[in-house]
Amino acid sequence: MKDDEINNFPQRKLLKREMDALALKRLEDAARTENDFLNVIDWWDRLDRNRERRERYHEIGRDSTSVPLEWGAGEDYRVIPSSVGQVFWQEMMKGNFLDLIFNCPLEIHELVEDGELSIILRNLKDEYKELLYYLAVRMYSTAYVGRLFGQTDRNIRKKRAAILNKIRKQI
Repeated sequence: MKDDEINNFPQRKLLKREMDALALKRLEDAARTENDFLNVIDWWDRLDRNRERRERYHEIGRDSTSVPLEWGAGEDYRVIPSSVGQVFWQEMMKGNFLDLIFNCPLEIHELVEDGELSIILRNLKDEYKELLYYLAVRMYSTAYVGRLFGQTDRNIRKKRAAILNKIRKQI
């Protein structure tokens, strides 16, 4: 291509974060005096405060010593007994008995609506059913499931991949 053809292409507009990054880079390169360096430090501090604020939005707002509460449970069970505040009791009071009856790793096939998938899940090994139950239904992390089974996180991930591949082949 000739230089004329290259210059005729429309230039891509820079995003605001790209322009800010370029401006910061220019400030860093041009800093010569103490005030210039303080300006760069202020800029980095502002970026750090924004990053920390965004991260705080995704953190759980309790200390590590407190026990996580069940959904809708009060911190002290003075008014309502603790058993009534638990999730399974609330589901039972609503009439959702099937979720409670089949809340078992070996009956994971009862929790899906698709008949074909239910048959596939019913024919899995008990170990695989239990693993799928904890990973998919209970949403436990692979590290936590690994500790439950006395295995490594990597081994649990490999087993999960093998199970999902087996299910995909049968569908």
